[in-house]
This record gives sequence, structure tokens and C-alpha cells, in this order.
Amino acid sequence: MSILFLFASCEYDFKPDIDVEKTLYAIEGDILIGRWSNFTVTKVVPMSSDSFVDQNQVSATFRVEDDEGVVYKQEESEQINKAAIDLTGASDKRKYRLVVEIDTESSGTLRYASSWMAAEPAPSVDVRVEKQYLNTNIYLTLGGSSGYYRWEYERLIKVPSILKSPDFEYIPDSGEVVGKEAGWWPYSLCWGVLHPGVSTIYSSEMLSADSNEERKVFTLTSYEVNNSVSIRVLVRSLSEGAYKYLNALNKGSEISGSLLAPLPGETVGNIINLDDPSDYAVGYISVCNCAVYYVQKDVKVPQQHNFPADYVIEVEKGYYQSYYDKGYVPFDSENRWVPYRCVDCRLKGYSIKKPADWD
Repeated sequence: MSILFLFASCEYDFKPDIDVEKTLYAIEGDILIGRWSNFTVTKVVPMSSDSFVDQNQVSATFRVEDDEGVVYKQEESEQINKAAIDLTGASDKRKYRLVVEIDTESSGTLRYASSWMAAEPAPSVDVRVEKQYLNTNIYLTLGGSSGYYRWEYERLIKVPSILKSPDFEYIPDSGEVVGKEAGWWPYSLCWGVLHPGVSTIYSSEMLSADSNEERKVFTLTSYEVNNSVSIRVLVRSLSEGAYKYLNALNKGSEISGSLLAPLPGETVGNIINLDDPSDYAVGYISVCNCAVYYVQKDVKVPQQHNFPADYVIEVEKGYYQSYYDKGYVPFDSENRWVPYRCVDCRLKGYSIKKPADWD
């Protein structure tokens, strides 16, 4: 009985300091000095809710401001929860913050902003590429001076539509199908930037000033390498606060539930509601200088199917408008039609414009 009493005396109600009814927003991205910067906002499902939340339906506008009043606005896009902002003209001599305005049905417009921050010094990085038969290893060497870093890689790919450019075009106003010259269709070749989701943080503060340490940071498969126009390794400098935040998130995912897991307060970022300082968004926006390295370029474009027998249907002239409304377009003759998605590479989520900073 004494043993049972001992354990019973240790029981207590566990009430974590978390508002299970609160709807949070997660804001991702970094302010990259001298580069295009990408940002995303998503809705975090309340812990008390069992309903589905479509994260992509969050409507927001983004802008970056500097401490001298210069505003960098987002590029126009059909994606309402994402933004790309051109910071190629930004100077690392100023302080910056990200401002996000989120439209909500219940609370109107919520205005969130990251804390004002100056850019950390640009990292000094050496890259070594080791090509093997099946894989390609990428090594980084960071200088021995104290600092915090984050590295990741992205792949630029050329994406053809499933089928080659159509040779004919349907004109709804006249109901006629007309022949077109080769190359008239602009949606047969697109560019895509793939983010594998691999990101690593590192601190060199424990190294001596004259030491270097080479680390193998990525292993890419032969498929990834052979099907990429270029692979971009991006190394960014981090502030101590950003490093500690990301490190706490990493520990929380690896050792969740253990005594060594970080406390909730350690994963509060630097984004607050401008109209209610007690309200915050999930995330940490850093202001970074970057070092960029390109692994390879000029890979061949995958072959398109020129004889799409399985895709083609025969359409009589009296039914042109009906099939056009269903999403079909004429292909290699007036009466041979194919689904629109087969000749438009944009429908895979890619763009016909090559990202400028990959040139």
C-alpha cells in the first residue's frame, strides 16, 4: 500500500499552456539580400478541431520594408497564399522586416510583421562535388569564424507538356479550326524549381578561428542530377536567434515527448500581430546574405510524345464547340483533338518563364 500511495501522490492534472481553440498562421521564408525571396502563409488547425483546413485558401498580401521607408512589393500571382518578392536591389546596410496582411472572415484583416533585423555577414563557403556512378555527393567547407548557417538545395528542371505543340487552333467566334505555324503555342516547355525539403542548420561557434571542417551535406541520386538543368546549393547566414529557433524545432520533431524536448516558449518566433502584440504567427523570418553554387547546367529536355494515339479522339465539325467546352483542343488535324492538359505544361504547376536568378 505504501508503494501505491507513493505513486498516487505524484499524480496531477497536466494542463499545457496552449490555447487549443486558437487559430494560428504559419509564415515561412527568409529575406534574402540581393535575391528573389519566397514566402508562404498557411493556417494551423486548432488542436480542438477535427475538421479539414485547406491551407492553400489563406488569402494574404506580402511586402518587405526597410528602415528607410523603401517597400518591396510582391510579384503578381494566382497563388493567394504565396509570394515572390524581388530583393535584388536591397542593400545589406539596412534593417528589414516582412509584413503580411491576412484576410479572414471572422476577424477582418490581420497584420503580422517580423522584427526589424539587419543582415548577417555573407558566409564564406567552399563547395566540392564528388560524382559517383549512382550518386553525386556535395560537400561544404565553412570557415572557422563564429557563425550560424543554413543550407539547402533546389533543382531547376525543364518540363515539356505531354504532347508536342498543337498544329491547329479552334476559333470559338467562327466555329472553325485553322492551321498554325510551328512554334506558335507557348505552353509546350516550362521551367520548374523543385524544393526537396532538405534543409540543415549548423553552428561553427565552437570551432577555433583557424580551423575548417568539410561536411557532406547532400547526396543526390543520378536521376535527380540527370534530370536537372542546374542544381543550386544555397547557403545563408543566420542570426543567433534564428538558429536557436530552428534548432528548437528540430529537437522538438526528433525527441518529442522526452524530457529533453524544448519548452513551448523556445519555439516562439519573431512574428507578431501589429494590432495585438499578444498575438503571434508561427515562424521566424531572418534577414540573410547568401552564397550560391551551381552544380551543373544544360541537361537535355525529356522527349515529348509525338504520336499520342491513346490521347486522340475524332471530333466531327458540328461538335467542335462541345468538345472545346469540355477541355479539348485540336492537335495535328482539324478533326483530331486531345485534352488541353496534354499540351499545356503550366497545368503541372510550372511556369513558361525561366527564373531570372538561375541565368
